Amino acid sequence: MARHYLILLLALSLSSCASILNSRYERVDILTSVPTRAVVGRDTFDHFRNRIRLEVPRSAQALRVKLLTGDFTNEYLIPSRNSFAFWFNLYANYGLGMIIDSNNPKRYSYPSKVIINPLDPGGKYRLWHLQSRHRQFAVKIFFPYVNVFHLRPDFEPDIKANGGFWGIGFGLDYHHQPDQYLALSLAAQTNFFVPVPAAVDVVEEFEFVRSEEITLTNNHLLGRFSLGYGLSFSNNTWEFRSGSFNSSVAPTRRPAERATASFGLSFPVHYYTGNHFYFKMHYRPSFWRFSSIRPFGYEHLVSFGFGWDVWLK
Repeated sequence: MARHYLILLLALSLSSCASILNSRYERVDILTSVPTRAVVGRDTFDHFRNRIRLEVPRSAQALRVKLLTGDFTNEYLIPSRNSFAFWFNLYANYGLGMIIDSNNPKRYSYPSKVIINPLDPGGKYRLWHLQSRHRQFAVKIFFPYVNVFHLRPDFEPDIKANGGFWGIGFGLDYHHQPDQYLALSLAAQTNFFVPVPAAVDVVEEFEFVRSEEITLTNNHLLGRFSLGYGLSFSNNTWEFRSGSFNSSVAPTRRPAERATASFGLSFPVHYYTGNHFYFKMHYRPSFWRFSSIRPFGYEHLVSFGFGWDVWLK
């Protein structure tokens, strides 16, 4: 019995993500509008190009930072929060690692960047600010991870509602205003039923859906969010496949493939975690189908994914 408890304790200790992934100290960058110095505890930190780099221990307590700018002094309290590694225990070990991390200061984290105007008597600060990209281009690469389809294939009596994983997309953005940009995107999505890339052999019959699209949208920047609207042209394909030859179950119908091009709208929403990485939700409804059988018909794609921006100077 003691041996079993020892094995359980060892498994928990090895699966505590914050204890393994986080270091005892972390870096916090203070970005200021004017040259200044920072005092944290008994340590004084000088600026370099209006950036003060702190190395502070992780703690549940708020980080107290005093900024000295000439004769002006102001103090800031930067709150602590649970780190990403602490919450990652929910995925890695069903939350068991949180038991080990619960009293460990490594579970906590401070914001990596804090933007402060030390001459502001209100003592306010920001944790993030999207850099201005006025009259600049950016290349996008993104992955529609979860995709939900609502299609009306020709020669099929019912609506095909299906969902799955994976896709890839590329785009080009042009910031024609400080808070607006045009986005041209090419993407493809599927309903692959495995959430990780893997070689699979499907024995039973199944439906396979894929979609290719080109979209042109105008997008507004609102803090960390980007809200877009525009036009889309897509080619949607629905297939019925009978599975592999090893199946002992007879297919209910013959294999079929239906492809239809559609014209519609595009509504992308981005949430930026920094100046490059973002999460994306895309709603793409269409109403006109290039079909002599059923030209009018509502279809849509809803996808959730993530991506990166690469700025071109």
